[in-house]
Amino acid sequence: QYTVQYLVYYMSTLQTANGTDYGYLELHNVDKTAYFPIYGSSAQGSFNIGDAGAGLVNAPEIFYFAGQLQDGGLARVRLNQMEDYNWKGGKFDLLFFDPTCVADEVNLPLDHYFGYTEVASFRSAWDDKNATFAAIHGGQNNVAHGNLDSGTFVLDMEGYRWAVDLGSDDYNLPGYFSMDGPNSQRWNYYRCRGEGQNTVVIDPGQGADQVYNAFTTIETFETKDRGGFAVVDMTPALANAAKEAKRGMKLDNNRRRVVLQDEISLQSGTHDLWWFMHTQSEIEIANDGKSAILTKGGQHLYVGLECSDDSAVFTAMDAVPLPGSSTQEGQNTNSGTRKLAINLPKAKGDVTISVTFLPYIPGTPVENAEMVPISEWQIPDGELAQPPRATSIALDGVQLEDFEPGLTTYSITLPNESELPVISAEADGSEVEITQVEDWGETAYVKVTDAQDADNYTYYSINIKQLPKLDSGELGIVKVTASDEPQPENNKDNALDGDFNTRWSADGNGVWLQLDLGEVKDVEALGV
Repeated sequence: QYTVQYLVYYMSTLQTANGTDYGYLELHNVDKTAYFPIYGSSAQGSFNIGDAGAGLVNAPEIFYFAGQLQDGGLARVRLNQMEDYNWKGGKFDLLFFDPTCVADEVNLPLDHYFGYTEVASFRSAWDDKNATFAAIHGGQNNVAHGNLDSGTFVLDMEGYRWAVDLGSDDYNLPGYFSMDGPNSQRWNYYRCRGEGQNTVVIDPGQGADQVYNAFTTIETFETKDRGGFAVVDMTPALANAAKEAKRGMKLDNNRRRVVLQDEISLQSGTHDLWWFMHTQSEIEIANDGKSAILTKGGQHLYVGLECSDDSAVFTAMDAVPLPGSSTQEGQNTNSGTRKLAINLPKAKGDVTISVTFLPYIPGTPVENAEMVPISEWQIPDGELAQPPRATSIALDGVQLEDFEPGLTTYSITLPNESELPVISAEADGSEVEITQVEDWGETAYVKVTDAQDADNYTYYSINIKQLPKLDSGELGIVKVTASDEPQPENNKDNALDGDFNTRWSADGNGVWLQLDLGEVKDVEALGV
């Protein structure tokens, strides 16, 4: 962002002062720079390759490019982000925003490929915060701030990021930016190594576990209404042990399913092959090891395995260096992150690993994608089927306050005295099936199916929690103080009256509510 930010300031200054940018905007691919952050992110965060962070890029420069390129869809993305994430506009938004150049909706293609950085991304929709988003990376391993991450990917479904990139470690670690050889110190740090990415490594040990200076290209990129795929030629990154290696990522099945497939032709002998995916969700592996269910925030992801080697199974591991790998003190311990792994310790010949990702509803059957050679991958022609939508979802007959037909994930917290609610739903011209909850903390599901097409459906999930029972009298609160009470009816005393229909509220950064316990006390739990 830094480079583009100051480039835009420079070009805009030239235009306002001299009436021309002297051709800077026409330089090779400068006009593509505003599209990179929007195609490289979803509502769950950015595709943070290398040392990048996963936060969304808040860039008013997008308005500048939208105006210069007369792309109303680009401007609409920026406006939607500001509304969705409560980003307040700044001076540069005011300077660059062109109200005559804003589309009513995002009309940009769903998928994009960026050359040289070698990034491809795919999504199921622009206007759904819970849309599927999948992105894959090739490129230069030892570029500045780069990692041994050829083939790494992120994956978002149902409002959560399931495959995460760990991002940077401490810049002050010894030799953190030393990357000019296979034994450079950067390759001793887990987050910079291949084993710390969502990719494949072969025969890892001391030093670089992918070819440190490899440049891998996305050799195939295809996008159609009903899906798309990209293929990374991984051969340069795995040349220490592979004669040829391809990694394909495909979003298909009407943009509902993601398939990640590796096809590796190994050099002679046997090799220690590893497949990794880092996640901050709970992992439950099936008894046969051929599938796993990931769980986070009441949502579930099915991960299914097909492999040319029948011995391949999933295992769950801590996000720490493998035995025999380089270890260094002071690096991040990656607390809260685990990894789903596949290990073929004596792999030989040609190996194919195909992994299917699908949203999972407990009790419903799931099938893996057929393991078809990447060279035969196709996306069917035809328009993307519009998903059927619910027209209302209600708890005990009262419609969800924030219900929107295009919003498919909800989390509801009810007062402690409440009874488990009954979910009801309606949909015009579509069939509705409801799975109720049986206990607090569980998730109810509403399935809306197109009456003319049983394969075209939408799942809504409603996670239902109950507030813990807290008695403020036990704490002996003697005084409540607030930074501000701009609304007399929403005053500070409402915070302690035990009535969930009243509240204290104030607007702006830095507002606060303080409870005085009268003396120092031990507090064992806090419910908000």
